[in-house]
Amino acid sequence: MNAHESPRADAPLDAREREYLRSKQIEVWPQASFAINAALFVSMLVVLIRSDEAFSPWAWFGFGALMLIALGLSYTICRDQLDLRADLAAGVKRWREGTVARMWSHDDGESWPPGYRIEIAFDPGDDPNANPPPGFSVYWHCYETVRLGDRVRVAYSPKSHYLLNLIDGEYEYAAPQRRLDPHPPKA
Repeated sequence: MNAHESPRADAPLDAREREYLRSKQIEVWPQASFAINAALFVSMLVVLIRSDEAFSPWAWFGFGALMLIALGLSYTICRDQLDLRADLAAGVKRWREGTVARMWSHDDGESWPPGYRIEIAFDPGDDPNANPPPGFSVYWHCYETVRLGDRVRVAYSPKSHYLLNLIDGEYEYAAPQRRLDPHPPKA
């Protein structure tokens, strides 16, 4: 970090970072999500009304619970996509410094490779009103290189929280420029 750079600074996205964020967009889903839920609602309502259990309170409770879950999922996906589009429109990334506070991987036993995430505890005083991202997805090489307690500098998209860059001493991880190194074979 240069002497004139602050620990928390916004910088413009470069062409590769813009392309990387665009690759995370789901073009059809946000618009079609509510239409899919409406079709699901109508079909479930028809099935419920035509069944022998049409007036059972438990049937209506199950129907309502299913609809709330579907709408919640649609809302979350739509909100995430709107945040991603807002980041692309703003064209900035946020640089912050902190410490690797937590690392975890998720292996469901069926798909390979597992997912890797790291959580950064940002330095206090940067922006007391900002909510730090809950964690960043990284590739296995980055996960294997950084350690708990390492001082890092990260760049991420401010609203959608995609990690763009991580610097840990001499090691630099740039998500948009990553080379997809083969993952070690499953043990």
